[in-house]
Amino acid sequence: MQVSPRFDASFILFFLSLVLLAVIHYLAINLSLYWIYPWLDIPIHFLGGAVVALGTQSSLFKRIFKTPDISFAKTLLIVLFVGTVWEVFEWRVGIVDSIKYAFDTGLDICMDLLGGVIGFVTAKALSHLEQ
Repeated sequence: MQVSPRFDASFILFFLSLVLLAVIHYLAINLSLYWIYPWLDIPIHFLGGAVVALGTQSSLFKRIFKTPDISFAKTLLIVLFVGTVWEVFEWRVGIVDSIKYAFDTGLDICMDLLGGVIGFVTAKALSHLEQ
């Protein structure tokens, strides 16, 4: 009888990516890097989308929500939801430039979704390697 691992490769990559995202965001906030380098939020949104997608494909997420598999479309909807909530948060706390808000929000959501696609594909590739 084969015992499945407690944490799969998708979870490990999710966790490490989440830690990386948190550390970069912490440093960017405390060192004002988002204001010094306005383009910095673009790769951060990409990484955030990948983190959310990896999280939805991890064994831990599937255990918590009692779901065997989450489709590509559902994964991107979750990424879109999280990205939209983040954009509303940025707007509510006033950390957006009102002149460029529409363009910046559109670009951020696109990067979230692109990161989500890469995260989903990476998780699926890792799950095939584990089998």
